[in-house]
Amino acid sequence: MNGAAAEYREAIRLNPKAAAAHNSLGDILFNAKDHEGAIVEFREAIRLKPDYAEAHGNLGYVLSAKKYLAGAIEELREAIRLKPELDWARRELVRVLQEKGDLEGAIAQYREAIRVEPTWTWCRQELVDTFKKKGDLNEALAALREVLQSKPDDALAHNDVGNLLYDKGDYAEAILEYREAIRLKPDDGVLHFNLAQALQQKGKLEVAIAECRKAISLKPNDAGIYNALGNMLFSKDLFADAGTKYKQAISLDPSVGVYHHNLGQVLYRQGDIESSITKYQEAIRLDPNLAVAHFNLGVALEGKGNRIAALREYRAAHKIEPDNADYRAASDRLWDQSKK
Repeated sequence: MNGAAAEYREAIRLNPKAAAAHNSLGDILFNAKDHEGAIVEFREAIRLKPDYAEAHGNLGYVLSAKKYLAGAIEELREAIRLKPELDWARRELVRVLQEKGDLEGAIAQYREAIRVEPTWTWCRQELVDTFKKKGDLNEALAALREVLQSKPDDALAHNDVGNLLYDKGDYAEAILEYREAIRLKPDDGVLHFNLAQALQQKGKLEVAIAECRKAISLKPNDAGIYNALGNMLFSKDLFADAGTKYKQAISLDPSVGVYHHNLGQVLYRQGDIESSITKYQEAIRLDPNLAVAHFNLGVALEGKGNRIAALREYRAAHKIEPDNADYRAASDRLWDQSKK
């Protein structure tokens, strides 16, 4: 870092009017946590070249890091005015606006960014997230449909609309958007997986399973899809097939507690109580706040006659999810029995 800074200082000594050198030195100083030094260099770059968009953006970035939010907003706006396609500057601007609580200003920037470049998926997603903060999913949906008007063949935009419709509980419309996304981009496993989830919500389980299998063929290393397919198969009482999928999910990512829990459910339904207890315990070890694992471990332990341990697990589940009536009822029932 010191060597690079020395090189740029020497370049500036030889040519003090080299705005790019001042900007680059500012970058180095910023990364070295010398924010004041970075500000000096960025301001000098701007003095030498007032229309230097990147320098304005960099100055805005370091000002925001120093919590000089008003100055940061001013510089970031200037960077974007000079170079509208400067996505990192716009992204930082909306972040600062949100930090100030100016959601309307952030939304306006997102809309402008989408107009400049409709393919910026980060912008679309963050716009939706901002509307969600406002509790206005309809406005989010309208904004995404505007994207589709300007870019109707954007598969990911159709997927974004589908995701929002899914969040709204409009699964039939979500399915239509996912299908259109797949028509435009048939080899995207995520799109097939999203369609599978919407189909499952509509009760179209066979078609959902087929789409999930297609997603796996396209994304064979995605543990989450194997787990989802396992859940679908489990709901059809196809326990052996579900167990195979859960095992594949675990082999791909053994650190996720719910995968172990789900395999425990299969083992329990197959009558292998001891093995199910082991899997529930592993799920809890990995995710101590997985209430359902505590509850089902309690069920298995109670079935083995270990009421004290079962009560402990029921209480743990209820503590994690105090509004769950089933967890409370199991805990109260076993406690009442223990007093007799």
